[in-house]
Amino acid sequence: MEHTQRIRSFLPSRQGWCGRAAIILGLFAAQGLWLSYRFDAASIAGSEDGWRRFFELTPLLLRFAISLFIAVAVLGGNRLWMHAQTFAETAQQHHRWWIWFCWQWIAFGFLSAASFVVFDEGRGEVPFSAVWGMIWIVSALATSICCLFGLAPSWFWGNFVRRERGILLAGLALSLGATVGGRLFQRLWIPLGDSTFRLVEFWLGFFYTDSIVSDVSARLLGTTTFCVEIAPQCSGYEGIGLVSVFVLTFLAVFRQTLRFPHAWLLLPIGAGVIWICNSLRIATLILIGTEYSASVALGGFHSQAGWILFNLVSLGLMSAALKSRFFTKSVDKTVRAAGPATPYLMPFLALTALSMIIAAMVEDAMSLYPLLVIASMYLLWLHRSVLPRTWQCSRYAVLHGVGIYAIWVGLAWLSHPTSGAIEYPLPDCRTIPGLTWTVFRIVGAVVTVPLIEELAFRGFLLRRLTQIEFQAVNYRDVPLAAVVCSSVAFGVMHEYWLGGIVAGISYGVVARQGRNLADPILAHAVTNGLLTMTVLATGATWLW
Repeated sequence: MEHTQRIRSFLPSRQGWCGRAAIILGLFAAQGLWLSYRFDAASIAGSEDGWRRFFELTPLLLRFAISLFIAVAVLGGNRLWMHAQTFAETAQQHHRWWIWFCWQWIAFGFLSAASFVVFDEGRGEVPFSAVWGMIWIVSALATSICCLFGLAPSWFWGNFVRRERGILLAGLALSLGATVGGRLFQRLWIPLGDSTFRLVEFWLGFFYTDSIVSDVSARLLGTTTFCVEIAPQCSGYEGIGLVSVFVLTFLAVFRQTLRFPHAWLLLPIGAGVIWICNSLRIATLILIGTEYSASVALGGFHSQAGWILFNLVSLGLMSAALKSRFFTKSVDKTVRAAGPATPYLMPFLALTALSMIIAAMVEDAMSLYPLLVIASMYLLWLHRSVLPRTWQCSRYAVLHGVGIYAIWVGLAWLSHPTSGAIEYPLPDCRTIPGLTWTVFRIVGAVVTVPLIEELAFRGFLLRRLTQIEFQAVNYRDVPLAAVVCSSVAFGVMHEYWLGGIVAGISYGVVARQGRNLADPILAHAVTNGLLTMTVLATGATWLW
């Protein structure tokens, strides 16, 4: 009894529930990831069994569930957080969560066993039958329901559904539209790819006449010395999707400043501009491969030019809209409101642009990493006025940093074979150049990167999603929807985007609990420091 009281006095009830919820949700996500990587629905494609044809839809159902969770979190995150706070402060001590936690793992065991039969038939000893299909469906539902009841009892979810049914219905509509729309838009890849092929060929005509190689059926385009295959995935569909998401987020954040319905025109304008820029990117890649270096064209330029264009188009579109009287209600007011964001965003934007340019134009881009660290330190010094003035070692922040390190390593290990993460040999620290590079790499990972990224995502974006005058926002008042949205933006900037989203949510919670920016910087530094030690000890540079 005394031991329990000491634990409760050290960890307040609300923080205890938040930590338990994070663990339960994290383990549930890990279960889903393991099932996704271990079993492939494509293995049963074309099956004549009606039951098995149903299981071909499981990836689509998973995407629907994820989009539903994100939609509800964004639309009703603040109200959901209020319900959760009320439960955490009043009734959580009567909730026997550990019982549901145990049942959840038992149900997951049945789900795993059924998955071996459903998706591995022909390789296992047990043949598939309708009984195993029913076991899979029931155990999947039981795993999800037990996870929800582990977070809160049934009466909590009943109250939430009754009071927030409008948000749930809107989330269902959005997630269903996103899932079905994604399937429909995939069919546009081939015609859009044909249009992109013709447009790239048009651009190349300004530089080459007799030396152009063009094969529409094989989708090969280039010159007699350098050719590339323009697959349907290179049609610009991904760029159009990314810019559309950015524009929609921009419209939501600046809805009080923008003029509607004029602002809706930014969606087709952004889609058209990024599609044209994508064709110019492919034409430039062919020019670089023909006139300069094939390795640079297929290496750094191919991987970085798309992100450079996405940032230029998105930020340029936002800047132009905020300065246009056609799209905004008051230009002067907008400019004044955007001014305080400069010291928070400038280090991140400048460093991102510099790193992309180096990666696109230099074959061994990592050799110039010390240059990035020096530039980062200079940018931080110029904008030191927004850095935290007081620092303290928060145990809460350190624990979150350690937890994110473990999650990051696990997710990176699962997705590493197909992630495309760059691997490179570590330099010999017994030489002066090798030791110098290693020291700069450690300083960059542990010091400059956490400072710059936290200034941009927790210092600015997290609070800017709450209100326009973001500097007046107390971190304690930041809604859950802002934490989720800023974390998604933080995640897509990383190679392992899922780990980045989880890390962003964790750092956002740390900022909210500590009511300052110093704590998420500390948590971020702890995560990166542990990753750096792991890389130096094992040579697994793909973790960086």
